[in-house]
Amino acid sequence: MAEKEQDARILREDRKISLFHKRENTTRWGLVIGLLAVLPIYGISIYTISIGEATIGASILIGSTIANLAGVFVIRKTGLFDDRKEE
Repeated sequence: MAEKEQDARILREDRKISLFHKRENTTRWGLVIGLLAVLPIYGISIYTISIGEATIGASILIGSTIANLAGVFVIRKTGLFDDRKEE
């Protein structure tokens, strides 16, 4: 009976470790994809500012920042990427 309990405990620990690695990889990919999505928008806004259209460039920069923040809050609130439910 003790051996079965030990095997079950080892299995649970292995599952926790694999879930931790999965979360780590998901977080890393999310950061990379987020950066790749935001860089072109910031490039366009900097370009429009440099050609003399500061109002348009600033509105693109501010609007994209607000949209990104709102998206993060909505995703967190809906639980779309809640990885705790896998435990």
